Amino acid sequence: MFTRTTSLDFDIFDFSMAIGRNYTLTYLTMNLLRNLPNQPIKTLNYDENKLVLFLNEIQRGYRSDVAYHNDLHGADVMQMAYIILTEGGLIELANLNHLDQVAMMVAGACHDYDHDGMNNTYHVNAFTSRTIRYHHKSVQENYHAA
Repeated sequence: MFTRTTSLDFDIFDFSMAIGRNYTLTYLTMNLLRNLPNQPIKTLNYDENKLVLFLNEIQRGYRSDVAYHNDLHGADVMQMAYIILTEGGLIELANLNHLDQVAMMVAGACHDYDHDGMNNTYHVNAFTSRTIRYHHKSVQENYHAA
């Protein structure tokens, strides 16, 4: 079985195999958001069902044919953001409020959304539509952020 989701030893692959890949990103994100210390997720006063729907769309938007920058990578980065916030002491060090914490974790989950498996150099050299749209600068990063 997999290690605790709040552990530095957490294995995203074991976790995904245990609950099913299609549920990994959404379930893990919601579970860790609910476990943020001293500030329950309800304090932001938003519709949790809408967040679940949003995370499900993010999960579907990651490409499973991409070997690294896929949904499991997004979930893994989000889990590490949780560790940095809680075990690394970033909450106290940066005096982060609950919205800051949620934003950091959701950003981790979304950060490589719809990655095509290519790098910036490829896009610039191939003069892809992403390159044109983002003026040859941080092509993939700008694409994911948009």
